[in-house]
Amino acid sequence: MNGLRTLSLLGINLALVTVACGGGEDPIDPDPTGSGTGGAAASTSSGNSTSSGMGGDPSTTTTGSTMVTSTSSGMGGMGTGGMGTGGMGTGGMVPVDTTPPTIVSVSPTNGATGVANNEVIVVTFSEPMDKPSAQAAFQSANLGAVTFNWLDDMTMEVTPTGLAYAQGGPTVMANVYDFTVTTVATDLAGNPMAQNAPSSFSTLRDVTDYMPETQELSVEANGATCGTFTVPVGSYAPPNTPAKECRLLVSYDLGPIPAGAQLQSASLSCEYDFLVGNMPSPNSRLDHISFDPNNLAQGWSATPITAYGNVFGFNGFNFTKMPFNVDVLGAISAELAGQTPNSVQFRKTMVPQAIVPGNNYLQWRNTNNDPNGGCGTQALEVSYLAP
Repeated sequence: MNGLRTLSLLGINLALVTVACGGGEDPIDPDPTGSGTGGAAASTSSGNSTSSGMGGDPSTTTTGSTMVTSTSSGMGGMGTGGMGTGGMGTGGMVPVDTTPPTIVSVSPTNGATGVANNEVIVVTFSEPMDKPSAQAAFQSANLGAVTFNWLDDMTMEVTPTGLAYAQGGPTVMANVYDFTVTTVATDLAGNPMAQNAPSSFSTLRDVTDYMPETQELSVEANGATCGTFTVPVGSYAPPNTPAKECRLLVSYDLGPIPAGAQLQSASLSCEYDFLVGNMPSPNSRLDHISFDPNNLAQGWSATPITAYGNVFGFNGFNFTKMPFNVDVLGAISAELAGQTPNSVQFRKTMVPQAIVPGNNYLQWRNTNNDPNGGCGTQALEVSYLAP
């Protein structure tokens, strides 16, 4: 009697063949491994995959919060009285991103000072971000309208329109700007930032200041002071005294300008009180010079560093109260670069129209009646940017 029985257990197929012959004894299969006509079973399992075949039972593996289901199956080989074995699969595992993103760096750094008014804010995250959520997370009450640009998936640029410099004197306070990247920002897996990230910075100050005057006097060639109650500039002949050429020396302290300041402008404004004698020549001039303040004769003869020419515009018949305003930014820049640290000096020379004996000079100022005349305390105006 011939018969076939099949047993399936845990994905293993057993084929048993019985053959009756002759005296009723069963022949012995010379190949007990199941090889022969029967084929070998196979199983493939990877991640969330399903392997199909015949005779398999599904199995489920759960790891963490991830459930992966796979079905392994196989078909045992069937030979002549042989036994085959089916394959058994193993479920795969897929890692899941549960790490919240963080901010690696911000530029300008938190608490930075002296920031330019065209600064672009750069926020760098720890991993690729969902860009719309990161942009929505950027919040500020005083940066004005902003535009976004991404250098890569982790680096967000923010260009504000509301940055400005505080303007005023040397005590003006800088404008402070702040922003926060909130937990609205998520990475590509949807993980939000764990906490808000606030930051702030301040922009440069736009300062206008008057430099303190340290010297303003008229001297002759030997360094002696010209005049007593007057400050003559030009050919000056006191009673019973030969005429002498008097030149005006003016010095200012640049110490109030802080180190690293960005100079924007500088101007010198002065005026004389009245004219004695003939109208001065157009060759009259203002010069930027450098000298030892204790050696006035050196100041009288010093070689000009910068010649500003006929600043009063002498060529007509204006005899009283003629002011001038000269751009001296180059002179201030040179001095701050180390030419004569912390001071700047000028010389005013008046040249008569013709050589005549006696008085032909500018009455620069009356020291008794107008101590702030001439150049004075608010003559050298300097504007600069500084933290």
